[in-house]
Amino acid sequence: MPCSTKKTSLGFTLVELLVVIAIVTLLLGSSLAIINPPLIFAKARDTQRISDLSNLSAAIDHYIIDNGIPPGAKNVMRLSDALPQGQVGPLQSASSGWIEGNLTKYIRKLFTDPTNLGDLVYRYKNDGVGFELDCGLEILTLEMQKDTGNSTARYEVGTKLDLL
Repeated sequence: MPCSTKKTSLGFTLVELLVVIAIVTLLLGSSLAIINPPLIFAKARDTQRISDLSNLSAAIDHYIIDNGIPPGAKNVMRLSDALPQGQVGPLQSASSGWIEGNLTKYIRKLFTDPTNLGDLVYRYKNDGVGFELDCGLEILTLEMQKDTGNSTARYEVGTKLDLL
């Protein structure tokens, strides 16, 4: 009987597996560097802020049409991270949240900033006739300059953009 010296390979060697793992790790690392998830999340939060203020502004416009004046106390700035005195909350309650006045007819809930910390909060103020809502943006800073408000450091919407 002839002796066979041929070996049949049934798997990968440890060196081959390590090379493949190293290549996959390099590709994953470089794709994450290109994609930059923190930047994408910051842009998404900014887009959410712009959408929230647009919806809040529309609800307040409808409130003014029905009631003749904006909701809340005149010349008092409200922040989305704190309830006004006497309000029972929660912050997002359309009837007793961070903006005084019952807005349930116009909006399901009061929006709060996605982070709602520090400078990244929504602000609201009215002068008895007009109102302004504003917020800070993380990435989309050009929007803050294009909004026709008096501040280039905050994104502003409303009927009177010089209140805040």
